[in-house]
Amino acid sequence: MESERDFRLFAADGKYVRTITPLDKQRDFYGFYAMEVLSDGRIVLLERMESLLEQLGKDNFELRSKPGARLVVLKADGKVERDQEEVDLLEPHSVYYLENGDIYSIHGDGSFRKLDSVGPLSKDGAFGGFAAIAYDRRQWEDHVKTLPVFRTESRITHDIKGQTHVEKEAKSFLMGRPLVEGTAPVAERQGKIYYQVVCDDHGVFMDTVFVEDSVRKIFVLIDLKPADQDLGAAKGHALFVDRKGDLFEGVAQKDGYRIYEWKLLP
Repeated sequence: MESERDFRLFAADGKYVRTITPLDKQRDFYGFYAMEVLSDGRIVLLERMESLLEQLGKDNFELRSKPGARLVVLKADGKVERDQEEVDLLEPHSVYYLENGDIYSIHGDGSFRKLDSVGPLSKDGAFGGFAAIAYDRRQWEDHVKTLPVFRTESRITHDIKGQTHVEKEAKSFLMGRPLVEGTAPVAERQGKIYYQVVCDDHGVFMDTVFVEDSVRKIFVLIDLKPADQDLGAAKGHALFVDRKGDLFEGVAQKDGYRIYEWKLLP
């Protein structure tokens, strides 16, 4: 469990072990792309080297922006095993991702490269589908329009002169729910793509995760629990998808994450 850059380690039975701070708090910190726990207990961290605004703007001014990602591998006891930078020399300002122990760079055109691996040898034949929609929201929006669970409706309005106007595709629906926007990719596991969206639930904006099983053509909407009222806007949900594809959900607290529940997916 992580809060800021402090990691609290627990045994398998839930007993607290100790707190570690493997990352230097004096260095610039833009957050993590991803965190994973391998089957041998090692923790893999992929830290951002530049801000999201810099990255999407492809700011190549060296003094303002540093491309790449920082890979940190912790042993089961919390000691640092590896600490190195990962950079795609073909497209340094890529989006970097960690999936199943593999480090990928995703390019703006939807292509990707596997840069490194810290887990057992694996081959994820479905990662290409995830890479095609993970670079920015526009790619996902174009993709979701091709799915059978997405539809739009036109809206009719009248001006002050009483003339009728038709706004085509003014309303969007995902699995029958009014769709406000897609916000960010969450993960990809064995052909399942997890993408966080916002849906309109009777006038209330609801944070939701849309799961697309690209192999079996199954779609799921998972509503997230509202954050505690005393948490600030920066203290949002913590989402983790395990190797089986089940989604764990928690909310940031001062002493780590409080797990609310997990969702077992079909």
